[in-house]
Amino acid sequence: MNGHKILTSGILIRRDFRHVVSGTLVTAAWLLCAACSSEKPPEPPTVSVQAAPVEKTAIQHVVEAQAILFPLQQAAIVPKISAPVQKFLVKRGSPVKQGQVLAVLENRDLSAAAQDTEGAYKQAQAVYETTTAANLPEEIRKAEADAQQAQQALDAQEKVFQSRQQLFEQGALPRKELDQSRVDITQARNQSDIAKQHLEKLMAIGKEQELKAAEGQRDSAAGKYRGAQAQLSYSEIRSPINGVITDRPLYPGEMAAAGTPLLTVMDISSVIAKAHIPQDDAAAL
Repeated sequence: MNGHKILTSGILIRRDFRHVVSGTLVTAAWLLCAACSSEKPPEPPTVSVQAAPVEKTAIQHVVEAQAILFPLQQAAIVPKISAPVQKFLVKRGSPVKQGQVLAVLENRDLSAAAQDTEGAYKQAQAVYETTTAANLPEEIRKAEADAQQAQQALDAQEKVFQSRQQLFEQGALPRKELDQSRVDITQARNQSDIAKQHLEKLMAIGKEQELKAAEGQRDSAAGKYRGAQAQLSYSEIRSPINGVITDRPLYPGEMAAAGTPLLTVMDISSVIAKAHIPQDDAAAL
């Protein structure tokens, strides 16, 4: 019994020691946590702030890139006709004005054609003015008189022929005179027919038709004259814009071909720059 008690007491003593150690550890851990929680956290750094008024302004973004300059206007002047260059009035770098003559092509044949058509036009104009001023009834009366006289001459020749034919049959007239009478009557008949046709024509067309015919001839001659003048003007090469001569590939005496640039004029008073920039920079523009 005593030995059992001692063992039991030993078990009790060990159990009490465990409780004491556990309580001590818990107390130490609590004290450590309390000590940690009692330390103050570090303060955040102070940030300095500067106040400024609110303003609305544009944000500048500079983009640098290589660019090619182009003129505001450019004209490659081509002749409408093929002819040798007679003379140049400008050279590379010469400033020019719109409408200024820059070069002259050989044009002697064109000048002669213009003079010829001018003469034809003036003639047609004179005919038109004469026709306009003419009095048609007077022309008709004259044509009637001419036709009447021609008919009377024909009647007279017929009577002469009949008389000579009788004399020839009687043997009192040679055949030569009878043949001559036949010729005379034929001529008289032709003259009478011509006079009648002229009268019929005047009666048919009338004043209005005669004026239209004269007007048509005049207009046709005027059109040919204007065409010749236009061809002559093509021999003078003029500038269509203000600018500077930048190219002149030919020399006087060389052949200028129609459709091939003879001179180049550029207006460099203002220029246009074309550049390639990255997509990101382009989106910010």
